Amino acid sequence: MAARGIRSAADRRECLGAAGRAQEHAAAFDRAWRTVEASGVAAGLDGKTAEMREAIALRIVAMADTGITNATELAIDALSYVTAQRFPDTGERLSDND
Repeated sequence: MAARGIRSAADRRECLGAAGRAQEHAAAFDRAWRTVEASGVAAGLDGKTAEMREAIALRIVAMADTGITNATELAIDALSYVTAQRFPDTGERLSDND
């Protein structure tokens, strides 16, 4: 069975574009998570760290799918989004901006 590879210039462009998007998503996530850690919020999540990280990642991907490509904008949006959400079993918001 022949290996499936990049066969055309369009395939190469698409592959490079996907790699660039993945890098922007990773940069946005890293920025957002560094902000969470620097704020001290991460220390008070009481076992909810994975849920918060997942919520940030999912929001970044969702907003990137709408056309936002700037990592800083994606990070800011994700933080705004998770700040406004209530996490399961906590009953508390993640900011004092209620």
